[in-house]
Amino acid sequence: MNHLHIDQVDDDGSAQPLLPRRISSPGPGLGWLDINSDGHDDLVIPSGRGGRLGVFLGNGRGGFQAMSAGAWSDIAAMGQTAVMGWSPEPQAFLLWVGHAAFCGSAITNKISRTHIWPGGIDPLPPIDGLLATLGALAAADVEGDGDLDVFVGGRAVPGRYPESAPSILLMAEGHQWTQEPAASGAWQDMGLVTSAVWSDLDNDGTPELVVACEWGSVRVWKRERGQWMELTKSLGLDRFRGWWQSVSTGDFDGDGRLDIVAGNWGLNNKYHEFIEGGVRLVHGDVDSNGTYDVIEAVLDPRRGRVVPFRDRRTLSRAMPHLNGLFADYRGFAKAGLTDILPAGSPAIPELRVDTLASMVFLNRGGQFVPRVLPAEAQFSPAMGIAVADFDGDGREDLFVSQNFSALDPETSREDAGRGLLLRGEGDGRFTPIRGQDSGLMIYGEQRGCAVADYDADGRPDLAVAQPGGPTRLFRNQAARPGVRVRFDGPLGNVSSVGAKLRVAPSPDVPLGPAREIRAGSGCGSQDSVVQVVNFQGGVARLWIQWPGGKVEEFSVPTNTAEVLVSPSKKPRFTPRSR
Repeated sequence: MNHLHIDQVDDDGSAQPLLPRRISSPGPGLGWLDINSDGHDDLVIPSGRGGRLGVFLGNGRGGFQAMSAGAWSDIAAMGQTAVMGWSPEPQAFLLWVGHAAFCGSAITNKISRTHIWPGGIDPLPPIDGLLATLGALAAADVEGDGDLDVFVGGRAVPGRYPESAPSILLMAEGHQWTQEPAASGAWQDMGLVTSAVWSDLDNDGTPELVVACEWGSVRVWKRERGQWMELTKSLGLDRFRGWWQSVSTGDFDGDGRLDIVAGNWGLNNKYHEFIEGGVRLVHGDVDSNGTYDVIEAVLDPRRGRVVPFRDRRTLSRAMPHLNGLFADYRGFAKAGLTDILPAGSPAIPELRVDTLASMVFLNRGGQFVPRVLPAEAQFSPAMGIAVADFDGDGREDLFVSQNFSALDPETSREDAGRGLLLRGEGDGRFTPIRGQDSGLMIYGEQRGCAVADYDADGRPDLAVAQPGGPTRLFRNQAARPGVRVRFDGPLGNVSSVGAKLRVAPSPDVPLGPAREIRAGSGCGSQDSVVQVVNFQGGVARLWIQWPGGKVEEFSVPTNTAEVLVSPSKKPRFTPRSR
């Protein structure tokens, strides 16, 4: 593909010297989007500051043409983070790209939008004035009116990490989007959003919002009578506070209910031995010098006392008052967290994590049951997750993108992963596949990942973004070919975002795992809306639930390569070529 992600490093430490990791290194997402409406998946890759948006038009046979003129030629003045889009009407596409300014006094976080249609490529007015850097973009028909509404997840407020970043909901009215006050009020304290998806967890035909939060839980929200209700505690998810970096959903046990998979920091790091007592972060302008301080702390099991995690030299550079409190290192070594705060300091906020493992939460209808992913998924931070049936056995598998290097000066890189394929066993368990066997070996940092059958051979392929590195494209050559399912929805949502599908080999065999169509698939990325489905014994029965809950079933002829489905219309079948 010959694409290299370009970025210019921001100095987060100039504003907050004690940051445990750079928030300006979210890395790029990427999206499989049919932006020119020719029926073939194109690949769109956000750039860092100083680069250009990468746009590669697919020809449906495995080839790509890079686009670098016109709207795609502008140099990015700030980092581009997430990408998302859908077809609101035939032969038209709406592309959304998040932009984030991580440093500097001028806060210019925004979302750019581009309308692509046969008459041209028209930039729309940006959505700007966002106070937080952008952590997630995800769209769904929240109101059930046929238009897609957009969740904008706040990643961090520059210079005030880890203060809760405001997230908003943009409600669609025709071709205009306005901020919904009810959501904005309810989500002011959502936390630090790193990833989000809309998913119908309770099978009522309407989507719930699932978000991954750093220094928080995987949180779930549902809209009831125009108001937003948080379900996190009632679903049993509030007990798992972590540094969640990615989230998605999939039916991992084949019961028709969508489960949650979430990527965390992993168990191969310096924090792991202290996690039982909780890893803490107190934050605020501790010494009243205008800098928003962050102080990591852990429970010392030998003394039964909460103590600062960073060393005296590092802390005193940011908080010079420590030099007056402790004459030597011996005195500092005996100090607890409260001893290093200036005398008379007011109570300052504290955050805590008690879970570092990447996990699957199995949907049991009203409760989610946790399962820790295999050890190989815990070797390094799980920065992105893609869900697909990669081997064609009718069970959902996972790809996990790994590694993070932009850490504090005392910490070595978290780079023990090479990207990981996890084969689903169909009961919520996963088996790691060695890179030598899967062909997926990616050294260095990985970020967004997304799935598409870009060469139309009935096998799901994979793209993986790397910050400051080459984009990796993997063609699936080993899977048993499945049936491609293409959607043609109503005006406002031709992409059929929110639709759900299941298949079976015959009328008397239970349906297989549920799969959803999404705009925004988590980790700043988007999978293709064209689905590849499979089942042991073939595909002879197709079940569709349209947005809003309407269900249709179809018989699929033998030797079908592709199905085109539309609401209340007969499907069109394309036979497999011999």
